[in-house]
Amino acid sequence: SQITMTAALGFESFLVMRHGASPFSSAGDSSEETSNSSYSDSCGKDANGKHRLGCYFCNDVVAPTDVIST
Repeated sequence: SQITMTAALGFESFLVMRHGASPFSSAGDSSEETSNSSYSDSCGKDANGKHRLGCYFCNDVVAPTDVIST
């Protein structure tokens, strides 16, 4: 139920990743089944059925780059 932030800095780019439980997951049960369902919930839909922003590994995400030189 802990959250970890990873930041990678370059000369003209950066990448920030959030690791950890979904904000909507329950913190009470720590069984493997619950952790697997929490992982899939973090990459899916919220309680209202709307699509949520997924994690870095669930989406095809590219880090920001230098837009001035392109």
